[in-house]
Amino acid sequence: MLSPVDIPERLLLVEPPEDVLRRFCKEAQSMWFITEVRKALLSRHLIDVRTPSLNSRGRKICSSVPLSATALAANIIAYGAGVIWITGGIMNRQQGHEMTLRVLELRQKQMTYFINELHHTEDENLLANGYNDWAVQLINEGRYQDAKPYSEKSLEMKYRLLDSETNQFQFFISKILLAFILLSEGRPRIALEMALDAIQHIQKEKGPDHSFTLNYVFYVANVWAAVGDHREALGLYESSVEARTKLFGQSNQSTLNSHFAVALCLYHLGEYAQARNHVDQCLKQKDAANWGEEHVLRAKYLQALVMQRLDDTNQNWEKQENESIIYRNRLLVKYGGGKWAYPGFDPDSLCLREATEEEKVQSWRNNSAAWKGKLTIEEYVGQQAINGNQELTRNGRIRYWIYTDGATIYTSAETLQKPVVVRSTDGKATTEWSYGVAGVFTPVEFRRHGCASSMMRKLALWLDSDEAPCQFTVLWSAVEVIRRVFDVI
Repeated sequence: MLSPVDIPERLLLVEPPEDVLRRFCKEAQSMWFITEVRKALLSRHLIDVRTPSLNSRGRKICSSVPLSATALAANIIAYGAGVIWITGGIMNRQQGHEMTLRVLELRQKQMTYFINELHHTEDENLLANGYNDWAVQLINEGRYQDAKPYSEKSLEMKYRLLDSETNQFQFFISKILLAFILLSEGRPRIALEMALDAIQHIQKEKGPDHSFTLNYVFYVANVWAAVGDHREALGLYESSVEARTKLFGQSNQSTLNSHFAVALCLYHLGEYAQARNHVDQCLKQKDAANWGEEHVLRAKYLQALVMQRLDDTNQNWEKQENESIIYRNRLLVKYGGGKWAYPGFDPDSLCLREATEEEKVQSWRNNSAAWKGKLTIEEYVGQQAINGNQELTRNGRIRYWIYTDGATIYTSAETLQKPVVVRSTDGKATTEWSYGVAGVFTPVEFRRHGCASSMMRKLALWLDSDEAPCQFTVLWSAVEVIRRVFDVI
């Protein structure tokens, strides 16, 4: 089972650093700002840098903002630093939080001024982008539900303020954010629809095969990977590798992020030799690209897993795997308050979805510790596979669910669909469908963090949805029986 150490940053909307400098130069028209941004670039381990989402109309910001020159300078500097730090990985996340919130507050304050309709519209554009950037920050902190109202508000404002024919990238950003939020709510089908709708905005502007478009399919691939379709994700990630190499070169953080994502998909698909090639490329170019420390750590961890699967004995790969986990936990304690380590994050940020075949087996291996009895792990896994192919369970009657961040299974469960007879108060009887929920299991190291209860709340939402029309559900569990026995004793 993969550890959270191998997960790419939750959200990185990227363009090369020089593009950031050129865009900011156009907005600020001042060399002091370029100097400040360069200082930030040189002093930080940049994982990826996202181009600021200032609207093209924002070039008139200096003439429309009644803030003092000092306040305006602070706005621009905070915005630039926030954009850099927000995508700078866990080590820079707190600085990103402070700067991005500061910019949002400045833009909200600016809306209290009103010069004329044109200037007011420009300020609203900037505020919409401020909401969007704050949503990115919250998502990177794992606070998906906190991010949701800001992302929705940003999109609503863009529909009202912008020309949907000429501002395609603006709509892409807001919709891809909402796709990740939908994933966190356990709504993978709708999340995929949102992600595919998002990329259509860029395809509409640039065409489906343009390098700019293929650069951003990386984020659509993230959604496919999160729902467990690694084959579909792989094709998109490979397209992003080609596009980013063409746009940015081999020694670029964005290019290496794509190589890593390809390697991770290949690992999930069991294609270890090819995965090795992409991991090797990451580690070969890491210094030239100034790849972030935590990204290098992920690559080394994945390299250890791949090389063990290839039965390579030239190095102690198990030692490298364990050292990576130890170092990861140190980083998390130092910079993330332990987040992801045990896990200390909000469990509502995890995604509920049906398990792939590989994940199904991993779930059985996990819960075998509690339920295999005298069977070996392999015998128990075989037994579960047989149980899932009986008359009452085949053809989708049984579904296997996992609660995951895309790499680690924190909790799992099963639902079993069964016909029932329901009699109403008027005496009429009808045959309906019901669902039994069973096999709820959380590995010991992830217990007492609310993962199971969070998963069950999201599973209840699915059971109430149109995808699973049913009259009632039943939880099959030995927990209550055991509790009653102890109450008697």
